[in-house]
Amino acid sequence: NVITWETSTNLNFGLDVNVLDNRLGFTFDWYNRDTDDILLSLEAPSLLGITPPISNAGKVRNRGWELTVNWQDQINDDFSYNINFMLSDVKNKILDMHGYKSPTSSLTTRIEGEPIDALFGWQTLGLADTQEKYEQYKDVMLTYNSNFSMGDIIIEDLDKDGKITESDKKIIGNQIPRYTFSLNLGFNYKALDFSAMFQGVGKVDGFLGRDIIEPLGSQTAMEEHYYDSFDPSNPTTGKYYPRMTMVNRLNYANMSHWVQDASYLRLKNLQVGYTFKFGEKSPIERTRIYFSGSNLFTLTNYRIFDPENGLNTTSFPNSRVYSIGVNVTF
Repeated sequence: NVITWETSTNLNFGLDVNVLDNRLGFTFDWYNRDTDDILLSLEAPSLLGITPPISNAGKVRNRGWELTVNWQDQINDDFSYNINFMLSDVKNKILDMHGYKSPTSSLTTRIEGEPIDALFGWQTLGLADTQEKYEQYKDVMLTYNSNFSMGDIIIEDLDKDGKITESDKKIIGNQIPRYTFSLNLGFNYKALDFSAMFQGVGKVDGFLGRDIIEPLGSQTAMEEHYYDSFDPSNPTTGKYYPRMTMVNRLNYANMSHWVQDASYLRLKNLQVGYTFKFGEKSPIERTRIYFSGSNLFTLTNYRIFDPENGLNTTSFPNSRVYSIGVNVTF
């Protein structure tokens, strides 16, 4: 079995425009990129006790566009500013898997016609947080969870065979961002300078899953899980987390209940500086004092974890950093 490099076929169309004495810049690119011979671990019978072979067995298409708009202007001798905005859109799709089939037990899957490494699991219908909902779904859910009780997650019986099986699983999310965007702002006014960068993604899914009940060392995560969990002794509708029990972890399987909107907008960096200029008799030409901050705030609906980390929910989040510095020019 000979392994080769992946190969890509690209088609691009672009447009670059600069007008108004180069104050306004506009760039647009459309592309279609087909990647062949993607490396995959092929299936092998478990009784053989061998590691499945690696083979060039996949073809994926990325099709999208990228738009960049830049504006810069000098108002007078004292004030200038610039604005740069970027927006991109990409659709990812598997074209051919050469017969490869992903295991149904994995959180991510590779299926022809779907995005690569799409989230895969059971479609859910919320919690059995009322007696009526519990009675309605009890018989079906007992085929999956012999301890099914009020406060547990309800799985949809997609094939309507009266039981929950692997055949009821489907694509439940896409972890590849559809949109990526950024905004850079800056100005200089006399000795004062300012710059800020916002970045984010849109239309992308994240997954919480069992990591939310592990000791992550996050008091916020534990408090949210505790206060927003269904309590059988005081049943209340609208809770997000199922009943808390160490006996039953079936509620934390690969389910759409744990798929979250991971879109976000983040102030990635901000810097403010002031420059002092000295006379010709001074050995120092100029000194710039500045304040800088990173990851200052994030707007997102993603619960608990840092949306920028994707599925790696056990990694450390991006830290908020403040710094003060001095640049001296002799």
